[in-house]
Amino acid sequence: MKKFIFSIIGVLIVCSIVFNGVVSAEQTKSSVLKGSGVIIKNTTLIPAAEFMKEIGGQLVINEKKEITLSYLNTNVQIQVNSKYANINNVKTFFNIPSQIIDGKLMIPLQLVKSAFQLGVSVNYGTTYLGGQYLESIVVNTDKVSVTIMINDIYERFQDLIVGRAWLWTTNVYVEDLSGNPIYDGIDNLVEVDVTAVKRNEDSDYINVYLIHKGRNLVAIIKDDGSKISFFVDSPFKRFKYSQKHWNEIKKTIVSIGMTEEMVYLSWGVYTRQTSDTYSWGTTSMWVYENDSGSDDYLFFTNGVLTNMSE
Repeated sequence: MKKFIFSIIGVLIVCSIVFNGVVSAEQTKSSVLKGSGVIIKNTTLIPAAEFMKEIGGQLVINEKKEITLSYLNTNVQIQVNSKYANINNVKTFFNIPSQIIDGKLMIPLQLVKSAFQLGVSVNYGTTYLGGQYLESIVVNTDKVSVTIMINDIYERFQDLIVGRAWLWTTNVYVEDLSGNPIYDGIDNLVEVDVTAVKRNEDSDYINVYLIHKGRNLVAIIKDDGSKISFFVDSPFKRFKYSQKHWNEIKKTIVSIGMTEEMVYLSWGVYTRQTSDTYSWGTTSMWVYENDSGSDDYLFFTNGVLTNMSE
């Protein structure tokens, strides 16, 4: 009988340990948001609706379009494009307003951190040259750890995500969503719809997601701090060229009589260049180095292409 009683006690103890272990696992549940945060004016913003749902909170919009964020005993009232929030009826200022980005309500990370007293840690990525960028943040409650990936380049390329842009193909590598290279069917300076801009898995490059003739493609560009691979307004309206020259530029052809500007649009940035100035004008030589070892030499007089050789 004593052995039977001790056996029952032993089973209860084991069950208690297992049960407590399950509760502990639930309390430290981890998740990753599908949506990404962005950085604007050195302030991180996160997707409000998805985040509040993930931590077990609520986001409510009333008929007056007033927004309330609720978590445990804290209620936060905010308005879109306002830098103020009422946290349990206390008016609080934030440097960046809550705002709509790509159709989603984005709120300052500092707002949820301060209002709901949540712990936050950050993860940094490293570029090939050793620079650092904010890769993700982790927000911790007593029950869940939420990872939010950060699109750290959003602000720099914000004006690209306007729907329509013109792709300067001389400076990019284009592939489909499966990673297959696209070599044909895309003219230089073709009009495309840009849908998103994100950092490439290779952190020194940037992925520009676009749609061309119904196909979803990715243009991969070097992250050198410029936006030179795209025009956000029509180059065909900006530059007044003949149709002959436009046809050549679209096919990346260079011909005698082109201006330096036309060659630049057709072939992109030269590898090296020299120039001389005389009493009657200027001469310059542009060199385009090729992987094959057969370099192209272009000679200009007073800004007009007069000769070319390999």
